[in-house]
Amino acid sequence: MVLASSTISILSMLLLLLMLFHQGLHAPTRMLNCSSIAIEIMENLPKLELTDGEDIANLQKPEIRRTNLIQFLKSSETYFHDKPGIRSNLEKLKCCLPASVNVSKKSAIGYGDEDDYKKKLRYFMSQLRNLPPVPVSGPPQPTSGSITSHLETEEC
Repeated sequence: MVLASSTISILSMLLLLLMLFHQGLHAPTRMLNCSSIAIEIMENLPKLELTDGEDIANLQKPEIRRTNLIQFLKSSETYFHDKPGIRSNLEKLKCCLPASVNVSKKSAIGYGDEDDYKKKLRYFMSQLRNLPPVPVSGPPQPTSGSITSHLETEEC
């Protein structure tokens, strides 16, 4: 009787330790507030109004949102070299938008100058204001091996 009781006690302890150890192996999950990121980017851009109907239509298409985001992100190196926070937030938004499937990978958005870029980016962010939060795991990781790079990416 004493042997059975101590065996059950030891097995219970091992099971508890196994459960605790197993939970420790998982990366912590948190929620990325996508709409707050889009709003923060908008607040850091000049209040320029986009009036071109074709650009508005292209920026409203949900099926190419991620493609457009990637294009804005690439161009951000030129227009926001002194504002790594905007570039970092654009990088984070990649977690909020699903990869485009069966859609041309080419963005239909072009930029004439810096004001044109910022005007289109502000409008695009206004279209992302209502994105739901998404779960992300792990700490941000650098996107390149460069020591001077300020871009970060979330593990989605």
